[in-house]
Amino acid sequence: MLNLPFEPEIRDYVDNYVKKHLPREGAQWYIDYFSFIDDQQLMTKLAHEFLATQYMYKIFEGLKANEWLQVAQVKMQIIQYASIYEAVIHHLLFKHMSFHPNVQALQKQQVLKRISVSKELNELWHDGKKIITTYQAFEVRDIAKVRFDEKARVFQDLGFINESLANDIILLYSHRNAVHLHAEIRKQLAYELTLSRMAYRRMLPFKDQVCRQLTAIRIL
Repeated sequence: MLNLPFEPEIRDYVDNYVKKHLPREGAQWYIDYFSFIDDQQLMTKLAHEFLATQYMYKIFEGLKANEWLQVAQVKMQIIQYASIYEAVIHHLLFKHMSFHPNVQALQKQQVLKRISVSKELNELWHDGKKIITTYQAFEVRDIAKVRFDEKARVFQDLGFINESLANDIILLYSHRNAVHLHAEIRKQLAYELTLSRMAYRRMLPFKDQVCRQLTAIRIL
């Protein structure tokens, strides 16, 4: 099956239609939007992700997407916006707030360590199963494995966002993690357009609250 591109005039029409509804400054507007991120590569990535999300939304809007196509639209919006929120929170927590006890606690996990003791204790059995001796300890946790809801709550506790916004972002991220089809069936999750709109509408208060706190702690 050949993947034939649109004719140039059709491509130009669609591109012009979309750009009429986006900031005239183009990609620079989105880069400026994330100017509070001090990592140039991450800032650019966030800007491009935000731009791509809005660009694709306008295409779906122009098609008057409904039913299965609207579901695809909502899924895409949820995944992209959730990724933006997660990247910002992760960066600010582990780069600028890594010294804080709450953030350090995210990087530790409680584990059971096996130890050798006396021969008598090593021969203990219960219900056909051997009993092993262990003790509780803490070890360094891979920050890539820290759950998003944990990071969002610490972000909230440190004053970067309020509880209402944290709740909304956690809800959004939980839907993002359910985009796998089997998870959808298992959870009977109905993707609604209102959720993707909420994801977009929280972007400005998210930025405002984060910048206010960064200014308060003299990072911005």
